Amino acid sequence: MRDIKNHFIGLTLSLLLFLTFFSSVNSYSQTKNIEGNIKKCLIVSDIHFDPLYGSHNDTALKRKLERASFDEWKKSFESSNPQTSINSNLLYNDANYGILRSGLENMKAKLPHPAFIIIAGDFIWHRATPADSVLKKKTIRFIAQLFKEHFPGVTIIPAMGNNDTYGADYALQDTKFLNDFADAWAPNLPKASGDELKAQGYYISASGKLKLIIINSALLSYGSNYPQADTMLKWLQTNLSAAGAKNVWIIMHIPPGLNVYSAHSF
Repeated sequence: MRDIKNHFIGLTLSLLLFLTFFSSVNSYSQTKNIEGNIKKCLIVSDIHFDPLYGSHNDTALKRKLERASFDEWKKSFESSNPQTSINSNLLYNDANYGILRSGLENMKAKLPHPAFIIIAGDFIWHRATPADSVLKKKTIRFIAQLFKEHFPGVTIIPAMGNNDTYGADYALQDTKFLNDFADAWAPNLPKASGDELKAQGYYISASGKLKLIIINSALLSYGSNYPQADTMLKWLQTNLSAAGAKNVWIIMHIPPGLNVYSAHSF
């Protein structure tokens, strides 16, 4: 396991440096297809949408949202001043609907027809609890539907972050969450990828000669001791060995390195 982890960490750090360079230039990455044309993708992470922004003490609103449809969510948010206002009060806070909508509109304006979209995890707001599972499910479905509306037919590659679970923060996702998460992104998430995600929590996708390996960093986060981590790392090594002439991107939420919050190594 140590050899696999060392191989994994070294390769992932190189890929992260590559991705960081491209995303910092234009907020998207570029890769060349076989004909030499430039393909562009969008990369976004840590959306942390809060459906109760400014109203966490409103239990009636929470119950209403738990029962409401997608269209009813939009109508509720669009008539809510806390949800539509964009100002300095949002700094260091989770996103309200105004920020989420503005982000999507800017992505659409910047790159209307991306080759694919990578979302590197943490869709759920901070301080969510296991008691918020219904709202968590609807939040992910709401975000997914907004992406589908703005980018119809575009392949979307979502990873799961430490907040993306029906359990407590950093808890490993259960089967119900994996099924709900994969279903939320269909059909923009290819079926084979969605089936693999449901089965194990990590999966493979592709775009031309680019191979995308999406891993579940909850299995590897500091303090975790999940036996499934060994299985995932062996699966990773197998897929890297089988990549052939393809370029490979490893997509994950928590990058390897030093945890700046606690000084623990990952």
